[in-house]
Parts: sequence; structure tokens; C-alpha cells
Amino acid sequence: MRRLPIYFLIDVSESMVGEPIEQVQEGIATIVKELKKDPYALETVWVSIIGFAGRSHVITPLQDVITFYPPKIPIGSGTSLSNGLNQLMQSIDKDVVKTTYEQKGDWKPIIFLFTDGVPTDNPQKEIDQWVNNYKSKTNLVAISIGDNTNYNLLGKLTEQ
Repeated sequence: MRRLPIYFLIDVSESMVGEPIEQVQEGIATIVKELKKDPYALETVWVSIIGFAGRSHVITPLQDVITFYPPKIPIGSGTSLSNGLNQLMQSIDKDVVKTTYEQKGDWKPIIFLFTDGVPTDNPQKEIDQWVNNYKSKTNLVAISIGDNTNYNLLGKLTEQ
């Protein structure tokens, strides 16, 4: 059965403490709640959460939406978008089933990127890798929280 992978790539830096991270958690809970109401989504949607601060890690590995419950999101220091993008690309490479002559692969993954500011590193190399190898094979939606977001940078990742 073909899956629709949905990745939440979340800025979990210290600037997200309080209301911003609560808004992210509420947003994820709302999206998942709506998906669980849709019989087709129950059969196809798989969800993963990846957090990034100074380092990045998979908070919730890709799993079907039926068994998914939004976790408590940990906070770290720094905002390494390059680490977050690297983790996302590794997860897509590992998780997503590609179409072959023998089988239909997964649907085009959807990624929701939640961030409130400007990276503390230079993610240009990872952005180039994303644009060249992943952008056309995914649907990325960037969601800005707060007033300090670097829209120019996010525009390099997605038009959405």
C-alpha cells in the first residue's frame, strides 16, 4: 500500500520556549486530529517529527497516523538549519519507498517546516542539496512563527 509521508521539521531552539512551541504542538495536534477523521488518510498517512536546534534528531520516527500521538517537544540551544535539513534528507532517503518497475512507491512527501527566526549557521550547502535533489520530489510548506523569520532564506527552500 502506498503511503503519504508527512514530516514535521521543527525549530526547537531556546527562542521557541513558551508560546511558540505551544503553537507548534497545537498545530501538529490539529493536523493529526483532522487526518484521523479522514478514512483515506487513516490508510495512507505516516507521520514523523524531526527537531533541530544546535543538533538535530528524529523525535518520532515515521509511523502510521493511527498510532501517532504528538510527543512533548524538547528544547535545545542554537538554530542549525543545516543539521535539520541534513536529518530530513537522511530520513527521506531511509523512509520513503521509491517507485520501481515492480511496485508503486510512496506518495510525494509533505514537509511542514516550523521556525521562528534566523539560523545560527550557514545552511547554504544543505539548501543547495535540497534544491538540487529533494525540492521537486517533495512538497515543503514553511510556517513562520514570530517576526524575526528570514523569508529570503525560506524562499530558497519553497515557494509555500
